[in-house]
Amino acid sequence: MIEGFQREGSKLALIIAASLPFISLSKTANVYANYGSFDHPVVGFFPGTSNIPSKGKSNITIAFALPYNTIWNLTTMEEYQNCLSCSWIRQMDSGAELAVQNINNNPDVLPDTTVNILRIHAWDEQYQFAGIARPKNGIGGAAVPAIQIGEQLTDVIGVVGETASESTMITAAVLSQYQIPICGGIQNSPILSNKINYPYYTRVTSSNKWGDQLSLLLGHWNVKRVAIITDIDDVESSGACYDIQKSLQRDGVKILLKRNYHSHYNDSDFQEIVNNIKLVDARYTVLCAQSYSPSYNLVMTAKNSGLLSDSYVWIVTNPPYPIDYSDPRLSDLVGMVLPIIYTESSSDLVFSRIESQWQQLYDSNPIKYQIPFLSWTNKGMYDCAGLMLYGFDKLLHLDPHVTIFELKHRKVQQRLSASAFANTGFKGTLLDPMVLDSNGDVAASTIFYSLSTAFWENGTSSPFASVNTSLYFLQNPVFSGGSSSPPVDGPPLMVPIIITNSIFSVQGCLMLIMAMIGYSICFMFLSFIWSHRQEKHIKSLNINLVSISLCGSISIVTSISLFLLDPSKWSCACSAFVGLTGFALQIAPLCTKNAFAVKIVLASTTLPKQRITEFKSKMNIFLIVTVTAECIFVLTWLLFGNFRRTTFYHNDYSLLYCSSEANITLTLVYLYNVYLLSLLGMAAYHVRLIHAKYNEASLLVIILWLDIILGVLLSSLDVDQFWGPKLCALILIAAVTPPILLILPKFIAILMQYRHNRNQSLQNSIQSRSNMTGKDSFSITADVNRKKHFKSTSATQRRNQLSSYATVLSKDVVPYRALLKETNSKFGMWTCWHIDELVVVYRFSSKSWLIIEAKAKVFCFLLDAGTKIYVEGNAVLLCAGQVCGQVPKVMYELESHAKAKVLANCISSFLTKE
Repeated sequence: MIEGFQREGSKLALIIAASLPFISLSKTANVYANYGSFDHPVVGFFPGTSNIPSKGKSNITIAFALPYNTIWNLTTMEEYQNCLSCSWIRQMDSGAELAVQNINNNPDVLPDTTVNILRIHAWDEQYQFAGIARPKNGIGGAAVPAIQIGEQLTDVIGVVGETASESTMITAAVLSQYQIPICGGIQNSPILSNKINYPYYTRVTSSNKWGDQLSLLLGHWNVKRVAIITDIDDVESSGACYDIQKSLQRDGVKILLKRNYHSHYNDSDFQEIVNNIKLVDARYTVLCAQSYSPSYNLVMTAKNSGLLSDSYVWIVTNPPYPIDYSDPRLSDLVGMVLPIIYTESSSDLVFSRIESQWQQLYDSNPIKYQIPFLSWTNKGMYDCAGLMLYGFDKLLHLDPHVTIFELKHRKVQQRLSASAFANTGFKGTLLDPMVLDSNGDVAASTIFYSLSTAFWENGTSSPFASVNTSLYFLQNPVFSGGSSSPPVDGPPLMVPIIITNSIFSVQGCLMLIMAMIGYSICFMFLSFIWSHRQEKHIKSLNINLVSISLCGSISIVTSISLFLLDPSKWSCACSAFVGLTGFALQIAPLCTKNAFAVKIVLASTTLPKQRITEFKSKMNIFLIVTVTAECIFVLTWLLFGNFRRTTFYHNDYSLLYCSSEANITLTLVYLYNVYLLSLLGMAAYHVRLIHAKYNEASLLVIILWLDIILGVLLSSLDVDQFWGPKLCALILIAAVTPPILLILPKFIAILMQYRHNRNQSLQNSIQSRSNMTGKDSFSITADVNRKKHFKSTSATQRRNQLSSYATVLSKDVVPYRALLKETNSKFGMWTCWHIDELVVVYRFSSKSWLIIEAKAKVFCFLLDAGTKIYVEGNAVLLCAGQVCGQVPKVMYELESHAKAKVLANCISSFLTKE
């Protein structure tokens, strides 16, 4: 046998190939000297040798497809130790070569035929050796050797190898078009079980379809709730979890949590995943990921959160070994449940014989064979090569019309689909005999391991359960913490409520109320400043800029309304855009307003009007640029922010909300909004020097600190069922606080001024109408010449008109003479005045009548000459001359609020008494 891994191996192979008539040198010589590149993938041709003379009558060729560029120039064990996958690739190649060597020396299999090997470079990843980077062809590079095998290397009648499931899918699909069989030794993706797409693909490993078997195991443990975590970048893992999820849901197992992460990137938030596991209180977690991957980081994050204990069970499709494999750290994996296919034990005669042979070869050439025992790295490729050659031999034996010539020249390729290798009688290291199912996958039972120290020290250990069609327990499992009893799957099962922020939910109603409050405040203030724009208090506000700031507040409130929409990329983006641009539109005008105020007030005596106009134009340009820049930053973030709908899980509810991955555009948005807040601080610093009438420094500082506090609260807000209302409450505070601080004092000042002016007018009127000599006496605040007369109307209309008239009576003495100026027999009343209590004065039957409403009680009086009226608290006092006191004889009390009826009853009662 020619050793194909020495530095000059390919040159020697080229010389030998030139002397062999059964290889077309014109097709292959131009590619052999290339050591296997992307354009020329053939590494070398290695003819078979045999100690059986009859084997020299004919020959056939199969290809080994592996990433040979990764290992081609490695010559020492130290170099292999610096590249973990290199040792595996070398073992795979040596395992397949050993199978070919054994069959070439087996007189019962292909008795008149020698098997040749064509090593061909498959896909690989970037590899650097001795400071030199090797070419990287990637997954797509698998198509190149597959096409060359189909089109140029026509002597190849079968292929074994490939590594990744992704590249195998390409290779198997292409070779199936040429009807060339391919066998894989380590691929586990369920996708490859599809015989419609891959009819010529077989494998001696499982398809990672553990769903049915795992459902049986969990059912035996009475587990009804699990969480599923998937490495979505790995096709084998994602396929495994898809099959598991489908089977568990079919059997009524509740999926509490389904989370994916990306192993190809380093920004996976494992802490968030672990927090969600804790929130849904999942005691059983299925982890679908590869070994030697970031799955170990996820497990360590779970350990730090207390999820690796006797209360939790982790079911893994591959042991989550660290990328830099280290034994001491593997103790954290003890107790995890691992499903794998059944393989023959070391006591099997075939297994023992082959392992003994491998050990002898290792002793003679440790670099070539790498390890002194059989492992998954060498067993799979050994069985693949053996299974394929046994399948060729079976075809020749079953059909005497098929000759080795027809097999060698691809005349019977249509008979070499996966079914041709289902039951060849080959005694493999994984299964004895090797049997395939209808999908071309190994037909072996599933066994469950509980990971222990012996598993990674010896490469295997004793399983605790086996599943074929039924579940059989072989021994008690040992879980994390040493317990042999499976823990309960959680508290009593509750059906989680899906919470959305619709108007039909409590959360949605709260958010709707907050939006209505925000709109009411903003539009009320906007209407107020424009309706009172001539008031001096409003003129000092700079109504145009304040109106723009109010529009920003309205925009922020609108973002609350958008939270009521169903979470989607569009609604999330709209809410973020409206809210953030509204924030800029709210803050920038306040800074512009105060900058303008500082410039005008401090330089009003020296700055020409033209310069003021120019400065105002510059401030307007600054305002436009500031808001436009915010829009640009936010739009950039929205385009590249990867918004997505996220589900937050809890043990009794799940919440749909929007989230975005952190990236540079989001950082720019944060920094720009910090800049906007700094503008508030600068404006407050400069405006502090001007007159108090225009000085809003305190207001700006309050807004600055409030926005900082709200920003901190927003960033630290925990997601729960009331996350939406809490978020909207903070947004509402940010929206309405600036207009309240800015406009509410003006509103109060105008109201107080209005009341002061009215009271002043009232006091002047009372003083002018006073007919008394006492300096503390006041007259009724009504002008006789401005009295109103009611025309004759129906009784009901007169009562309604009378009942709608009310005024207030002073606690000071009021003479009645001012009430007796009316001589008309019909009702007559004066205009309103406001002192303390409500009073109505009228004339009826040539007499004066008075009705007073005091403290929710109504009193009716007949006014006589010389009578004075006092109102003190709840008491109404009538004074005649110098004597004052309550006069219940002339007082009629009614406890009614229907004034029209009160008046009618009052007059009727007094007329009756008289």
